[in-house]
Amino acid sequence: MPQASPDTPVFVMVHGIGLSHRYFDRLQADLIRHGHTQVLDLPGFGGTPKPGQQLAIEDYAVVIGEALDAAGIRSCVLIGHSMGAQFVTELALRRPDLVSELVLIGPVTDSARRSVIWHTLALGLDSLLERPLTNAMVFTDYARCGLPWYFTELPVMLNYRLHERLPLATQPVLIIRGSNDPVARHRWCSRLAATAQDGRLVEVSGQPHAAHRGGAREVSEAILALLHKDNRLPPQPGNSPVAARQEPRTILRRLRTVVSGRNSATPRPDTANFRSITIGDRQCRAYPMMHTGAHESDVSPGEATAQRVFVLIHGIGMSHRYFKRLASVLADYGDTYLIDLPGYGWTATPAEEMSNPANADLIGTLLDDIGVDSCTVVGHSMGVQSATELAITRPDLVSNLVLIGAAVDAKRRTALQQALRQRVFVLIHGIGMSHRYFARLAAVLADHGDTYLIDLPGYGWTATPAEEMSNPANADLIGTLLDDIGVDSCTVVGHSMGVQQRVFVLIHGIGMSHRYFARLAAVLADHGDTYLIDLPGYGWTATPAEEMSNPANADLIGTLLDDIGVDSCTVVGHSMGVQSATELAITRPDLVSNLVLIQRVFVLIHGIGMSHRYFARLAAVLADHGDTYLIDLPGYGWTGTPAEEMSNPANADLIGALLDEIGVGSCTVVGHSMGVQSATELAITRPDLVSHLVLIGAAVDAKRRTAYQQALRLGMNSLLEKPLLNAVQFLDVLRCGPRWYLAELAVALAYYLEERLPLVGQRVLIMRGSRDLIAGNHWSRTLAETSQRGELLEIPRKPHAVHHSDPATVAAGILAFTAHETTHQWLSPEPELTLR
Repeated sequence: MPQASPDTPVFVMVHGIGLSHRYFDRLQADLIRHGHTQVLDLPGFGGTPKPGQQLAIEDYAVVIGEALDAAGIRSCVLIGHSMGAQFVTELALRRPDLVSELVLIGPVTDSARRSVIWHTLALGLDSLLERPLTNAMVFTDYARCGLPWYFTELPVMLNYRLHERLPLATQPVLIIRGSNDPVARHRWCSRLAATAQDGRLVEVSGQPHAAHRGGAREVSEAILALLHKDNRLPPQPGNSPVAARQEPRTILRRLRTVVSGRNSATPRPDTANFRSITIGDRQCRAYPMMHTGAHESDVSPGEATAQRVFVLIHGIGMSHRYFKRLASVLADYGDTYLIDLPGYGWTATPAEEMSNPANADLIGTLLDDIGVDSCTVVGHSMGVQSATELAITRPDLVSNLVLIGAAVDAKRRTALQQALRQRVFVLIHGIGMSHRYFARLAAVLADHGDTYLIDLPGYGWTATPAEEMSNPANADLIGTLLDDIGVDSCTVVGHSMGVQQRVFVLIHGIGMSHRYFARLAAVLADHGDTYLIDLPGYGWTATPAEEMSNPANADLIGTLLDDIGVDSCTVVGHSMGVQSATELAITRPDLVSNLVLIQRVFVLIHGIGMSHRYFARLAAVLADHGDTYLIDLPGYGWTGTPAEEMSNPANADLIGALLDEIGVGSCTVVGHSMGVQSATELAITRPDLVSHLVLIGAAVDAKRRTAYQQALRLGMNSLLEKPLLNAVQFLDVLRCGPRWYLAELAVALAYYLEERLPLVGQRVLIMRGSRDLIAGNHWSRTLAETSQRGELLEIPRKPHAVHHSDPATVAAGILAFTAHETTHQWLSPEPELTLR
């Protein structure tokens, strides 16, 4: 990367142990408006190859320095998070010429708390405070890193004495921590800021360890304030340094570098990365898809030493996205740049029209700045004109010229003739809809011609006019718009409510919103106008002063549909929404032609030491078929730990009270592992509430009722489970704590499932994976046989957490079971499993 101008800051972000560049997505999105940004994936992290030996902090510093040298960076604001704070500090000491400012976010390791146990507990506590999306990102990055490499580098992090090394740094140092960060505590961060030669501390209110994600804007502002204080940015609040310079020509770059071992390599980025040039009011962008080397063997020996470069130029009315499929193939053979001409895609529209020579000159300047010496230029449709001009004016730059669908035919040089040659479709939605209503149809039509989806005034993202719009007024507005676009002839597709049209009205249940029907609505919308209702107080509607009765809801919905102009409709009610739907059908038989009531409820109860997250995959499938509730038992997940152990009847009583509070009238209860005990008690004590009982991996086997036997089986089973699930289990057990885990284990071992299950009068489905080492085949068969109405279903080749490894099959079995199907077969057991 060529060196930026001195007043353009370069922000380099370095992740911590186990993580990757993805951790900086929000901060990068904010900082890129103020300068250039670069993020790294260090060796062994983010999917990069793992070195053959342990790397010290000094080794990482060398790798980062080499990567920045390779990128052409001579000075940067170096930002490190967590263990990344150690990497960047060491680099600042070794290469003071390279680092202008040093930013440490949530720095580790606190010298007063350097043990593995304390660090693990602090991270476990932090996971309770982080956003779910951040936790998901952390877990997936940890899974890609792998526990062996994580634990190889953990001692390196714990033994590095940041408080001794940081005072040696001569650069300005900014320490940033979240006020709720349990890892980088206030006292520790204050000490670092005080011992630095030029240090300051900023705390982001309400944020945990990953303060740069939830508090990206505050962190960005703190970094920019540091640059203002050091006179690295002009003190103009609200203006980015790029805009403040007001230079006639500006180059913007957004890069992502993955560092592997001692060498830097740039993978193929997605088209969110770009290079941009602005000259006056003209802007042009290039979106790079970098060469992967996948087809090096396809080139001749003479070509092997040179790097092929492809430049793709779109036609009128298009953007770089028009070339994405072709670019994904060409990127296997060479660096590929997708161009957005001025006024197209995400580039600014110039004040005056751009001629083809002007476009060619701008593209040539951009490619020079990128560093392209020779390239194959590909132009499509009217983009062939700019491509041709570039080849004529820059023969030194263009080695080959490829013209696809070249326009304009000399015999058809009028706009009308061009329109006739090019089919154009214009799609106009109906009342209450938007352009998204045509998304599926447009995706098909776009393969046959230019397709425009219209948002009428007051719909979608258009502004609402002061007065209602008549159809002639709408038509006049659409015509003017198409004239501005340059459409001379088109096929217009209108979707009207004036014709006989099926109408569907979807009413959600308690605690839900219209979004709950998104998937169903997407299907129904292909067959008629579909309205998703937000009842008062739900979704984006205001909460009324008093509670709303079902007749009141029905009256309000009826009035709304009258205002929209619906004369007859099919009303679909789900869960508690069936009550409002039924009232609407009773009070407005003229309006409701058909009534569909959907009410399936699934309640999922986890086992000992786990949490509701253990059911995430299964719940995602079941949620398409009914309301699904994932339970956190007392002392697990995010619930508080009671003073005394909880018996299974006590858990069942608490779950029943919770479901009553929610308003669940009847449900299918699914219990896993030792959670089957509380599920069974709930079915016994509340037959009015539990319609079906599903027990997955039922524990505890009567022949293995000791803690030693359970621990041995759990350990062996963990070898068969997916690494990500083991990580989730590990963190859940940490959150639960050993005291509560052992107390609840004693309760579970003292519960005799084989004696309680025969008291269940509901239909019972016993489900297990055929490789389940905890709920054996003989034990599971015994439970099914001794139940009053029991069935057994085995999932081949799956371990104890079968609902996690194969959620689709488990969900299909539950749905078939609750639909009163009797197609389950007794499966013969697999041969004995041999562990190697």
